[in-house]
This record gives sequence, structure tokens and C-alpha cells, in this order.
Amino acid sequence: MVGSSGTSKENKFEKTYPTVVGYARDAIVDGVLPSQDKIFFGDDAVKFRSYLELKKPLSHGQVSDIAAAKGFFTYIRNQITQDTDNEVCVVLGVPSSTDEKAHDTLKNIATGIFDRMLLIPTPFLAALGFRDESKLNNSDYTDPIKHSLFVDIGAGSTDLCLIKGYYPKQEDQNNLRNAGDQIDSVFADSIQRQYPDTKLSITKVREIKEQCAYVGELQNGVMTKVLVNGKPKNIDVGSLVGNACNQYLSELINTTVQLVTRVHSDSVEQILQNIVICGGGSQISNIAPEVQRLLLEQGYEYPKVTTVGKNYQNLVALGAWKVARSTPSEKWQHL
Repeated sequence: MVGSSGTSKENKFEKTYPTVVGYARDAIVDGVLPSQDKIFFGDDAVKFRSYLELKKPLSHGQVSDIAAAKGFFTYIRNQITQDTDNEVCVVLGVPSSTDEKAHDTLKNIATGIFDRMLLIPTPFLAALGFRDESKLNNSDYTDPIKHSLFVDIGAGSTDLCLIKGYYPKQEDQNNLRNAGDQIDSVFADSIQRQYPDTKLSITKVREIKEQCAYVGELQNGVMTKVLVNGKPKNIDVGSLVGNACNQYLSELINTTVQLVTRVHSDSVEQILQNIVICGGGSQISNIAPEVQRLLLEQGYEYPKVTTVGKNYQNLVALGAWKVARSTPSEKWQHL
């Protein structure tokens, strides 16, 4: 979930907010936290996590904690404006294949906080954000909105979407209810088995993964420093993180193939030539070449897989901003 704002002059993405809510632990001593607040959001929740019980409003791309989600929505609204006379419209990126029940849940949570909303598949927003309108007239520019497959690897789910120049239909989407969190869990279990003296938090495991994650042939000698009983110790996580990422990659390939089989024969070649990986998982080392290699092994001819690059965090918000600016008033859902 991403908060963004901008101006009509600049069309500029401004800030992301981690989708996490922290509740102050019982019996916290006065002055430990920077204020008397009992609930913290986004970066503050991450910063003071040692003193908080962290809750994720979303799990596997779906609302898992209604109270946390409502609090987070309110927080985002207040970052934009606390003036209740101003109408605030929100574009929410939703996982691929989200059903009507999930949509109704989001609508109920947003009611009373925002005034109007649009629900758009997250990979489609990423494709819009990735699109460079200044190059559309260049003959050598590949427009991501025409004949592409976007794979959005997030924390709780992986969303895949066929982009065909129009807002995607249900059959154009697929969803894998595993992603970064699953890699973290497998990786953490492997560390604990191989190095039982370590007692790493899932936050620390995630930090190591983000530094070392890769797919493909297993590597040894990937060293990282951890504290064991307060003393620094270097451990080799090469094969551990590689196994965790490769396990996920196998599921990703199966889900990708399922979606590709739905593509009409007239456009499947173009789709395979423009597979784009986005989201936090796009930063896993070697992921684009490895997906491309595995698709070749599956018998697909000349697939071309790329990633969106280091700017991945901005794309969904930028795509949402483009949708918000171009959608007529009557198309918004009133809350």
C-alpha cells in the first residue's frame, strides 16, 4: 500500500509509507517513545519496533487486520490533509484476482476516511508508472501498456497481469499467494537449523535477505555478520538464501506459465518478448535472466524478461497518480 501526492504542475511522486502499524507494548516507561502516542505507523513503526507490537494490515495481499487497516488509512489521509472540507480521492492498488468480497472490505474500511476511490490491479498501476509518455512516438520504444506481462513481487503475494492496452479483466490476471514473506520464513528456518545459536528476528532476517538474495546456481561464501549472545559472528548464508529464493522461483514460473497459456496465439509472441518484473522482488539478484532461462527450458521461444530497476518503489504510486488525473469524475466510486 503506497501513499503518494503530487501537484498538477509537477506530476511528482513524493513519498512511500511502509504498510505497518505498531502498538506500544504494555508498561512502556514514559520517555522511551518520542510521544504519548500508543499507535505508530509506517516509518515510525519500523523505527521504534523494539517497543511495539507490529501488525500488518495486509496478509497475502488481502486485508488481514481491519482495525490496523482503518488506522493506516486514517494516517495516510492525515498526511495529505486534515481539513475535512477537502475532498480526498484515493486509488488503491489491489492484488490480481481480488474478489468482490475483498473489494467490499476495502470500501467499508475507506468509507468515512476518503471520499472517492478507484480499485486498480497493482501490476497495471506499475505498468502505467513505468511507461514513459515522452517516448511514445519513438519507433524503438516498447510501450509497456501494449502487449506485456507485469509480474509484481511484493511481500505477501505475487501479482501477474497481462497488459493489453486496456484495464485488465479477471482472465488477464493471476495471483501467487507467496512472495517476499515466504522467502523470509524459509530463510529464517534454514538459518536456525544451520546456526542454532542465532536468534534472529524476522526483521533482521529480512534485512539480510534484501542484501544477499539471488536466484540460480547456489553460491557459498556469502558472509554476513550477526550477534550471537552479544558477540559478533560471521555466518555463511549463501546456500541458505539461494535455496529459499529458488524455492519461491519455482512457484513463480508455474504461475507465470499458467497465465501465458491463456494468451491468444496472435499476441503471445509479443507478450513473451515483454515480461517485466516489478515490486521489491525485482531486486533479487539474477531474477530476470533466471526467469528467462527457465521459460526457455519450458519450451517458450525467445522470451525476454527485464526488471523495472531501482526505482521500483515509485512506480505503483506514479501509475495511481496518472489514473487519478485521467479518470473522469463520474467514474470514481463514491464512499
